[in-house]
Formats: sequence, C-alpha cells, structure tokens
Amino acid sequence: MFASARRLIQYVGSVALEDIKNVNHRESVKTFCKTQETADPRIIKAEIKGSNPHKSHSDPTDPENAISVQFLDTNGK
Repeated sequence: MFASARRLIQYVGSVALEDIKNVNHRESVKTFCKTQETADPRIIKAEIKGSNPHKSHSDPTDPENAISVQFLDTNGK
C-alpha cells in the first residue's frame, strides 16, 4: 500500500493569507480553503480577494460582508 501525498493549496495573487490581520478572519479563510480543497481535488490554488471583510462583488444581494476567494485548477480556471 502506498501513502498518498498530501497536497497543500497554493495561495496566489496580491493578497497573502498573512495579509489578513484579524486572526479569526485569517483562520476562517484558511479553514474554508482547506475544506474546499478536500471537497474538490481539482482545486490547487486559492486567490484571496482582499484582506478585510467587504460587500461581495460576485453576489451584491448578499447582506453579509465577506473575504472573497477564487479557487483555481491546473488550468487556472
């Protein structure tokens, strides 16, 4: 039996995980990214879209503030 190699999601873009100064927000983003990576093995990269919670650009009807993350596969999609 072979042990499978554990992939680690790669953070790309201009906002690094460490740029999120609020520890609770940073841990929430990190946990969310790990959950998504586990759920969909095609995900290899995450691009964080801002270091502070803000109104969603992709869903302007969402009343909650969010830190947006775009997930990418090997083709960058």
